[in-house]
Amino acid sequence: MERAVVYLGSNTLREIVLSVSFAENSQITPEQDRWIDELSFHALQVNTFTHSFYQHLYGTPLPDTFSSVGLLHDIGKNLLFSLFPRRFKSLWEKSHKEGLPFRSAETEEEVFHDEIGAYFLDLWNLPLPAVESALYHHFPQECSIPLRNALMVTAGVNKISETILLKGAVGPEILFEAFGRECGPEGEELLQAMVQETAARAEQQ
Repeated sequence: MERAVVYLGSNTLREIVLSVSFAENSQITPEQDRWIDELSFHALQVNTFTHSFYQHLYGTPLPDTFSSVGLLHDIGKNLLFSLFPRRFKSLWEKSHKEGLPFRSAETEEEVFHDEIGAYFLDLWNLPLPAVESALYHHFPQECSIPLRNALMVTAGVNKISETILLKGAVGPEILFEAFGRECGPEGEELLQAMVQETAARAEQQ
């Protein structure tokens, strides 16, 4: 089942995000539509490149138990603007205006999007890797599960994707910041693929 989720595609993911985030709303504003587009793009990009970077860094495919966690790692953001839309709007605007990761914009909050996401994924009885990827994708060193390497890669790709979305161009130094190790020419090629994919999306907006 998890493997099948990977191949659902952007349209299906968008419908999932919409159903979770606007279950009680009959209309979506253009601003909210942009949020949905960016959130779904980010989730798909993290999922795709987690597979690519894991294969590159460890020379083996990403474990099946992690095959779709990239799609759900940020589900807490979707739930946040479903449950607290004004708070989400304020945090989103602060993040993009100041070029801050969303988690950094939440510094004055009592509950964070990663905690919200993990709580609901656990409530919905999703596998432990999905729950802990939601909870620890900003602090992977705190993860308790055996497949820590997979979560470290998910967290690293999340950091890269979010940085590109906020700042556009990034240098190869972000690879060491994200993964704590050199990634070589192939890693830089994967990074450029992420940059180009994000730029192509921006041109379509």
